[in-house]
Amino acid sequence: MPVTAVPEPKRRFVPSKHEAKRVMKIVKAIREGRIIPPNKVKQQLTEEEEEDQFNFDLWQDEIEISDHIMNLRAPKLPPPTNEESYNPPEEYLLTEEEKSKWLQESPIDRERNFLPQKYNSLRQVPGYQDSVKERFERSLDLYLAPRVRHNKLNIDPDSLIPDLPSPKDLRPFPIRCSTIYEGHTGKIRTISIDPQGLWLATGSDDGSVRIWEILTGRQIYKIQLINKEINNEDHIECLEWNPDSSCGILAVCVGENIYLIVPPIFGFDIENSGKLRIESGWGYDTFGNKKKDLKISSQKEEDNKESDNEDEDEEEDNDDDDDDEPETSSTVEPKKEVAKWYPPNTEQASMGISAIIQCRKTIKKLSWHRKGDYFVTVSPDSKNTAVLIHQISKHLSQSPFKKSKGIIMDAKFHPFKPQLFVASQRQIKIYDLAQQVLLKKLMPGVRLLSTIDIHPRGDNLIAGSYDKRVLWHDLDLSATPYKTLRYHEKACF
Repeated sequence: MPVTAVPEPKRRFVPSKHEAKRVMKIVKAIREGRIIPPNKVKQQLTEEEEEDQFNFDLWQDEIEISDHIMNLRAPKLPPPTNEESYNPPEEYLLTEEEKSKWLQESPIDRERNFLPQKYNSLRQVPGYQDSVKERFERSLDLYLAPRVRHNKLNIDPDSLIPDLPSPKDLRPFPIRCSTIYEGHTGKIRTISIDPQGLWLATGSDDGSVRIWEILTGRQIYKIQLINKEINNEDHIECLEWNPDSSCGILAVCVGENIYLIVPPIFGFDIENSGKLRIESGWGYDTFGNKKKDLKISSQKEEDNKESDNEDEDEEEDNDDDDDDEPETSSTVEPKKEVAKWYPPNTEQASMGISAIIQCRKTIKKLSWHRKGDYFVTVSPDSKNTAVLIHQISKHLSQSPFKKSKGIIMDAKFHPFKPQLFVASQRQIKIYDLAQQVLLKKLMPGVRLLSTIDIHPRGDNLIAGSYDKRVLWHDLDLSATPYKTLRYHEKACF
């Protein structure tokens, strides 16, 4: 035998007996049915599927097949309304005029694509003619209108809240009580700080008005306006410093009277300027008439007193009007006197009182004009004369409205425009005093307003109410509140 290129052995050309035995075993198993060929396996599977499809349980629950991840289901049709009922209520049926109007409109402009009809029974309802058309239009919409999946933003809500600064970074701010003003024996109803920020005026139920030095808490001035042994009904409702710091006038409302006081706490120049401003108006105390007509005017005043009761009856009839009507300058008849100006007696003058104004009803609110010559008062019980405007330089008092609806709660002047804000129980009206017209009506949406205040720039207004709300109005926006604050636990005054 050669060392290399050895010829193939014989066993490679003779069939293997061992493989023949294995093949015979497989053939025997196939004949006995213990092994199924692959082609027969496929045939059996198809036969079983056909049998399963033909024979199934009618009452078996349907197998839920999950949608594909990119599948978007079609939007469902809205449920039928009462108008689509075969026996709708009478208010859903159209009249002849409405039917003719509906027929004349273009199909695109119609609110509904059918006419509501009424049948006595369901068997009388005919076939719907537009059913095939509506199915086709819906299929067309589903085919042509693409569907879009809007992914929700997975954002932590706490991350949207801005981080509040530490209270230490906001200092200096008040952290403890620094000054206590003690001296009143009754409930303090009102306070006011003078324009310079040096003096604090307070009014209490003990009938006294006291002026304190803000920095030290020392009482500088006191005046007793009500003797509680004689008069227990009146109270010091409000007081307000004149915004003009060169006169030092303090207006105090006590019952039906308004006291104009120049406290002897300022220098000679300021006190003299304030008293001269008040005293210069005594030459105009004829209520717009000439001095020679004083007798006639006094007779008219007596007639006006007699006609007050008749006016009150007329005011009740006028309460049904929607808006307050401002008085116009075209009236020629002499105006009725709505308030009287009196000079103080010797004792009152020694206490610093320079003038007394007597009104018809109790005064609840007082507010100065920015120039310091006018101030407005509110008497809720006085009906048509609830709002009065008083002028110091001429000692005149006038009612800007002929009649008013509802109870007036507060009134304020605009910081720099000739406008007057009047707040009733449920709404706030803005009047132009120059043109004598109603400019705007604000609707706070509360049951009972208590007070209003205006931003120094005149573009924002806040209102307090007795139902524990503070309303913020942006006058450049709509008549409804820009923001409603519900942080109070009791009424806001």
